Amino acid sequence: MNPLLPLETLIPLMVALAAGVLLTAKKTSGALPAPWRSLSPLLRLCTLLCMGVLLFNPGEFRALDADLSGNAWVLLDRSGSMDVAGRSDESTRFETAKRLIAALPDEPRARVRVLPFADALEPEQSAADLDSLSPDGTGTDFVRAVRGALDRAQSHPHPARGLLILTDGIPTTPVDREPGGELEALALRARANRIPVSAVRIGSPVERPDLDLRPHQDLLTVTAGSERAVRGTVRSRHLPPLRKRLVLRDESGRAVAETRLDLPENSDTPFTLHTPELEEGLHSFRLELEADPSEARVDNNVRDLRVHAVEINLNVLLLEGIPHWDSKFLAQWFRGRQGVRLTTLHRLADNRFFRVEPDSPAPRSEDSARLPGEALDFREFDLILLGRGMDYLFTHESTAALHRFVRDHGGAVIFTRGRPVTVSRPALESLLPVEWREDRSDLRLARPTRSGANAGLFGDLLPGMDSEVWQQLPPLRGLRNLRLTDGMAAVLLEAAEPGEDSAWPVMIRRPYGNGQLLLLNGEGMWHWDFQADALAEDRWYGDFWTQVLLWTTQAARFQPGRTWSLDWEADALTAGTEIRLHAERRLPRDEPATRPPRVIIRDEAGGSREAVLYPSGRGGALTGQWTPDAPGLYWLTVIEEGDEEASDSPRPLRVPPPPGELDQLDPQDEPLRTFVERSGGLWLEDEDPARAFTLETTDVLTPTGEAVWHPRWARGGILFIMMLFPLLEWGLRRRMGLI
Repeated sequence: MNPLLPLETLIPLMVALAAGVLLTAKKTSGALPAPWRSLSPLLRLCTLLCMGVLLFNPGEFRALDADLSGNAWVLLDRSGSMDVAGRSDESTRFETAKRLIAALPDEPRARVRVLPFADALEPEQSAADLDSLSPDGTGTDFVRAVRGALDRAQSHPHPARGLLILTDGIPTTPVDREPGGELEALALRARANRIPVSAVRIGSPVERPDLDLRPHQDLLTVTAGSERAVRGTVRSRHLPPLRKRLVLRDESGRAVAETRLDLPENSDTPFTLHTPELEEGLHSFRLELEADPSEARVDNNVRDLRVHAVEINLNVLLLEGIPHWDSKFLAQWFRGRQGVRLTTLHRLADNRFFRVEPDSPAPRSEDSARLPGEALDFREFDLILLGRGMDYLFTHESTAALHRFVRDHGGAVIFTRGRPVTVSRPALESLLPVEWREDRSDLRLARPTRSGANAGLFGDLLPGMDSEVWQQLPPLRGLRNLRLTDGMAAVLLEAAEPGEDSAWPVMIRRPYGNGQLLLLNGEGMWHWDFQADALAEDRWYGDFWTQVLLWTTQAARFQPGRTWSLDWEADALTAGTEIRLHAERRLPRDEPATRPPRVIIRDEAGGSREAVLYPSGRGGALTGQWTPDAPGLYWLTVIEEGDEEASDSPRPLRVPPPPGELDQLDPQDEPLRTFVERSGGLWLEDEDPARAFTLETTDVLTPTGEAVWHPRWARGGILFIMMLFPLLEWGLRRRMGLI
């Protein structure tokens, strides 16, 4: 019984209706002849009984109809990764998939419709004749295949009992896994149309002898006139310990750097090579790793790199109220950078300062601290470095000018030694998104955070999150615990004591208006220039500040010397995916333009295309879109009417090629498993193929646990009898002249 109303409501209601029916029937049947007076109340009670049957709704829950007259759609993956056998497999994955289809009993097999797929869905193939298929597809896109299969299943004259995917689960195209994204929408579509998608994940891990050369990045940036460190790892799998030669070659094929690497068995060995000093422009290099005769593939022993040497002209101001070794090392490092003009102002004592100008290396003593550029909001500088004791240098006017420098003019400020003041200065400290605490430490080791790695600060010139280098560098000193007070701030580097998980923030980035602020909590980073012998070949102090300098200027909304800010975002940076462009002019034009600005996009072959920018509705921000048609390196430049010759220098954008079928051969569960579960299907291992194809149980082709209520009164004869009682009473009263 499945009543339409709760029983505590329905039973009193039926009792009240029965009493009302008897009372009214007694009054209205008094005019009937004696033989018919008792028939009218009886007919009314029978009508009420029929109503009670409908309200109490007797019946039973039954499983979904197991009728197998519909089609069973099977998606057969024939990509290149299906043509391998794992360490516990006797046959290839594709042969296993065909064997599973062939294992179907004759009767249900006649209703199976096989749809091969690789990077797209292909024409239907007979389940009895699969020998013409071969696993040679160049990609795997199960999302596109399922979408096409659902389209076919819904338009087919016979209903679909479900979809079953036979695959190793290794996609080569980006999959949108976000809530409400493409994957979830497709799963909900399958569930809504009662076409559950199940999958058999085929295959086992592959033991393939291989050396894989993996540079951290294949598009590197360096300041013109400097050399560039090229870092990465060599992954060795299923090979004995080896010693191999790694060479870095320039465009002419000349070896410019090389090293010998000891590669333990099943290891990831880091490497570092350095390019020569590079002139401004784009330079091509190639990494070549000596191959081993037992390798299954050698194409991944060679990697091509691009190094973009950019000419920078940075005006940097360094202010120090309490001199320290950190500020001395930092000033010395900046003075050695090509393209950097450094101005320094140090306080030695009360009313005693000395200044060093970029064109006059000799210090000049002064008796008052006149901050350079203060009258023009420091606009002659691109970057300002602030040490300790800023309360000795900054007045209310200079503090306000510093705020305008960052907020309005898009400048960058780095606080290099933690809290910049010795006494509270709210106006100056309001630039910092932190609340200082009293806890201090000198024993904590620095390590990157996920935010720092995602921002591109770590993982290339600087070691990544999992690198052991961070455990070998000297600890930072003078650290203070703090709490973030701005939700827009991000911790890029943190520090923890050895063996502990709790970490204190070390490097914090805060966007502020058009510019940005960077806080370094603590001191002693100059000790990184005196690391252990194992790290002696790497210059971590210089590399740290090189990366911070490049990242700070490139991550700024307005880069030094540029009129336009240009940024982009995409769901996945791949060919065929729309890229959203965002641009904004640093200062408004004197006269409004008659045509909207454009982004000129040039590829390596010399081809050119453009994207028009339109107002986005947020201040002076502009937006546009562009879809790259092929992987490669593109150069983007904002052009506006009348200023074609005076445009900003182009910005590089690399669209990487999709992963190859042979880059990853171990079978994967995700994201296919999540998709299957959301669609209402079953996730099956290939060790149990009989369950996947036992159509009689509908385990795969019908969602488990679903049931439908079958009422017992839903029959034509019963409904006719229910209608008969009120009709008989109406006929009786009509014949007796009471209606």
